[in-house]
Amino acid sequence: MMKTMLRLVLLLLFAAATVPAVAAAPPAKRHLAWVGTGVQSERGAPPSRWRIHLVFDSHGNARIDYPSLHCGGVLIRRSQHGAIARYREHIRYGRGTCIDGGTVTAWRRGNRLFWRWSGVNTRFPGIRARATLVLSRHRGR
Repeated sequence: MMKTMLRLVLLLLFAAATVPAVAAAPPAKRHLAWVGTGVQSERGAPPSRWRIHLVFDSHGNARIDYPSLHCGGVLIRRSQHGAIARYREHIRYGRGTCIDGGTVTAWRRGNRLFWRWSGVNTRFPGIRARATLVLSRHRGR
Protein backbone atom coordinates (compact mmCIF):
# COMPACT_ATOMS: atom_id res chain seq x y z
CA MET A 1 0.00 0.00 0.00
CA MET A 2 2.86 2.42 0.84
CA LYS A 3 4.48 1.72 -2.54
CA THR A 4 1.17 2.39 -4.29
CA MET A 5 0.75 5.70 -2.42
CA LEU A 6 4.33 6.70 -3.20
CA ARG A 7 3.84 5.88 -6.89
CA LEU A 8 0.62 7.89 -6.93
CA VAL A 9 2.29 10.91 -5.31
CA LEU A 10 5.25 10.70 -7.73
CA LEU A 11 2.88 10.34 -10.68
CA LEU A 12 0.91 13.41 -9.57
CA LEU A 13 4.12 15.42 -9.08
CA PHE A 14 5.38 14.38 -12.52
CA ALA A 15 2.04 15.26 -14.13
CA ALA A 16 1.99 18.66 -12.44
CA ALA A 17 5.55 19.36 -13.58
CA THR A 18 4.83 18.47 -17.21
CA VAL A 19 1.53 20.33 -17.61
CA PRO A 20 2.23 23.74 -19.18
CA ALA A 21 1.55 26.57 -16.79
CA VAL A 22 -1.38 28.83 -17.61
CA ALA A 23 -0.02 32.24 -18.47
CA ALA A 24 -0.93 34.76 -15.82
CA ALA A 25 -2.62 37.91 -16.98
CA PRO A 26 -0.05 40.62 -17.60
CA PRO A 27 0.07 43.29 -14.92
CA ALA A 28 -2.01 46.36 -15.68
CA LYS A 29 -0.04 48.99 -17.52
CA ARG A 30 0.30 52.19 -15.61
CA HIS A 31 -1.59 55.27 -16.67
CA LEU A 32 -3.51 53.89 -19.64
CA ALA A 33 -5.67 56.55 -21.26
CA TRP A 34 -9.08 55.67 -22.67
CA VAL A 35 -11.26 57.96 -24.80
CA GLY A 36 -14.76 57.83 -26.20
CA THR A 37 -18.16 59.43 -26.37
CA GLY A 38 -20.71 59.02 -23.62
CA VAL A 39 -24.44 58.87 -24.28
CA GLN A 40 -26.76 59.99 -21.49
CA SER A 41 -30.37 58.93 -21.28
CA GLU A 42 -33.05 60.31 -19.06
CA ARG A 43 -36.75 59.60 -19.16
CA GLY A 44 -38.56 62.17 -21.27
CA ALA A 45 -35.39 63.88 -22.57
CA PRO A 46 -33.47 63.40 -25.81
CA PRO A 47 -30.11 61.62 -25.38
CA SER A 48 -27.07 63.84 -24.99
CA ARG A 49 -23.52 63.04 -26.08
CA TRP A 50 -20.18 64.19 -24.65
CA ARG A 51 -16.51 63.23 -24.69
CA ILE A 52 -14.87 61.11 -21.98
CA HIS A 53 -11.15 60.93 -21.16
CA LEU A 54 -10.27 58.31 -18.54
CA VAL A 55 -6.81 57.56 -17.10
CA PHE A 56 -6.28 54.69 -14.66
CA ASP A 57 -3.51 54.83 -12.07
CA SER A 58 -1.46 51.93 -10.72
CA HIS A 59 -3.93 51.43 -7.84
CA GLY A 60 -6.93 50.77 -10.10
CA ASN A 61 -8.52 54.18 -9.52
CA ALA A 62 -8.88 56.71 -12.31
CA ARG A 63 -9.01 60.36 -13.26
CA ILE A 64 -12.00 61.13 -15.46
CA ASP A 65 -12.55 64.23 -17.55
CA TYR A 66 -15.55 65.27 -19.59
CA PRO A 67 -13.89 67.91 -21.82
CA SER A 68 -17.04 68.93 -23.67
CA LEU A 69 -18.90 69.38 -20.34
CA HIS A 70 -15.96 71.23 -18.72
CA CYS A 71 -15.95 68.99 -15.64
CA GLY A 72 -14.25 65.94 -14.22
CA GLY A 73 -12.92 64.25 -11.15
CA VAL A 74 -11.87 60.84 -9.90
CA LEU A 75 -13.21 57.30 -9.89
CA ILE A 76 -12.52 55.40 -6.67
CA ARG A 77 -12.75 51.63 -7.03
CA ARG A 78 -15.34 50.19 -4.61
CA SER A 79 -15.39 46.55 -5.71
CA GLN A 80 -14.14 44.13 -8.33
CA HIS A 81 -15.78 40.86 -9.38
CA GLY A 82 -13.73 39.15 -12.05
CA ALA A 83 -13.29 41.59 -14.93
CA ILE A 84 -16.07 43.92 -13.76
CA ALA A 85 -15.10 46.84 -11.51
CA ARG A 86 -17.43 49.26 -9.74
CA TYR A 87 -16.41 52.83 -8.89
CA ARG A 88 -17.83 55.87 -7.09
CA GLU A 89 -17.36 59.04 -9.10
CA HIS A 90 -16.34 62.22 -7.27
CA ILE A 91 -16.57 65.38 -9.38
CA ARG A 92 -13.72 67.75 -8.50
CA TYR A 93 -14.26 70.62 -10.95
CA GLY A 94 -17.16 71.98 -12.98
CA ARG A 95 -19.68 70.77 -10.43
CA GLY A 96 -22.47 72.77 -12.04
CA THR A 97 -22.43 70.65 -15.18
CA CYS A 98 -21.73 67.14 -13.80
CA ILE A 99 -23.48 65.04 -11.17
CA ASP A 100 -21.34 64.12 -8.17
CA GLY A 101 -21.55 60.67 -6.56
CA GLY A 102 -22.60 58.51 -9.51
CA THR A 103 -21.75 54.82 -9.77
CA VAL A 104 -19.56 53.70 -12.66
CA THR A 105 -19.31 50.07 -13.73
CA ALA A 106 -16.53 49.21 -16.18
CA TRP A 107 -15.11 46.14 -17.82
CA ARG A 108 -12.51 45.59 -20.51
CA ARG A 109 -12.84 43.31 -23.48
CA GLY A 110 -9.78 43.39 -25.72
CA ASN A 111 -8.96 46.95 -26.71
CA ARG A 112 -12.35 48.27 -25.60
CA LEU A 113 -13.51 49.47 -22.21
CA PHE A 114 -17.24 49.32 -21.58
CA TRP A 115 -18.38 52.06 -19.21
CA ARG A 116 -21.79 52.47 -17.54
CA TRP A 117 -22.83 55.34 -15.26
CA SER A 118 -25.83 55.37 -12.94
CA GLY A 119 -27.32 58.22 -10.96
CA VAL A 120 -28.72 55.89 -8.30
CA ASN A 121 -27.85 57.31 -4.85
CA THR A 122 -27.63 60.85 -6.29
CA ARG A 123 -30.20 63.63 -6.64
CA PHE A 124 -30.85 62.30 -10.18
CA PRO A 125 -31.51 58.55 -9.83
CA GLY A 126 -33.17 58.22 -13.24
CA ILE A 127 -30.16 59.30 -15.27
CA ARG A 128 -28.06 56.63 -16.99
CA ALA A 129 -25.11 56.89 -19.34
CA ARG A 130 -22.99 54.49 -21.35
CA ALA A 131 -19.89 54.53 -23.48
CA THR A 132 -17.45 52.27 -25.23
CA LEU A 133 -13.94 53.66 -24.81
CA VAL A 134 -10.79 52.78 -26.75
CA LEU A 135 -7.15 53.14 -25.82
CA SER A 136 -5.78 56.53 -26.66
CA ARG A 137 -2.57 56.90 -28.64
CA HIS A 138 -1.54 59.43 -26.01
CA ARG A 139 -0.77 58.02 -22.59
CA GLY A 140 -2.21 59.71 -19.53
CA ARG A 141 -0.22 62.16 -17.46
